[in-house]
Amino acid sequence: MGYYLDLGSKSFNITYNISGMFYSYDAEDGIRGVYGKTAKESIPWLIGLYEHLIINRNNLLQHEPDNGWGSWSGTVDFVNRLIKAACEDTDNNVWEGD
Repeated sequence: MGYYLDLGSKSFNITYNISGMFYSYDAEDGIRGVYGKTAKESIPWLIGLYEHLIINRNNLLQHEPDNGWGSWSGTVDFVNRLIKAACEDTDNNVWEGD
């Protein structure tokens, strides 16, 4: 099980196991807070999520699952890929997901 996000023709996924990291940033929607935003609109939101992950690293490590499926560093890499995709999206597509 995981989160599946699409921006135009680009698709991304990550395990639900790290959802606590996303909900610590957006308590209501987690990563789904990006859904419905255009690429341009999402960039500040995604950068805020990235900064939250970096600044709160020590606290967020508690959300790493015991089963090894998901990690803080993998989550940071995932968010970086989302930021890159949003910055490169010249059609200003809308984020969609599961």
